[in-house]
Amino acid sequence: MRIDRLSLSLPGMEVSRLLRSIPLPQGVTLLDSSLSDNSLEITVRSSEYLGLPVRLRVEVLTYSGHRVNLKVTPPLKLTLRQIFAPLFDNTSVTTYATHSLVAIDLVSMSQGKISSVNIERITVTRQAISVDVTGLDLDMTWQKLIGK
Repeated sequence: MRIDRLSLSLPGMEVSRLLRSIPLPQGVTLLDSSLSDNSLEITVRSSEYLGLPVRLRVEVLTYSGHRVNLKVTPPLKLTLRQIFAPLFDNTSVTTYATHSLVAIDLVSMSQGKISSVNIERITVTRQAISVDVTGLDLDMTWQKLIGK
């Protein structure tokens, strides 16, 4: 199936529900998430940090084609790096002194469901995350997409 243009806007409550539906490694719990101007803030509890809450700020740095580069502040320690690795195949995490860079390949992440996509725009506001894409090629039918 080919979709020429698609615009998606997820309000903050739906972003929170989506994040809570993602399986996390043992010892890591999502406590809270919220949207702010240009970033998503996530609070997690990790056994690596003695069960203390850690607030992560996730910002979209760049996007091109089917790749998205995120900046995560503060830098991700080992267990928090593992949060990203199981979620996305071929996810690259590079840690610096003040932040981590996470590179996501949406085609690889889809595990064959998406063969091509071009990200036109990603916007994060206090109200929603909005994404516009073009040239979305899906390996599924409308019946499968709507669950019939």
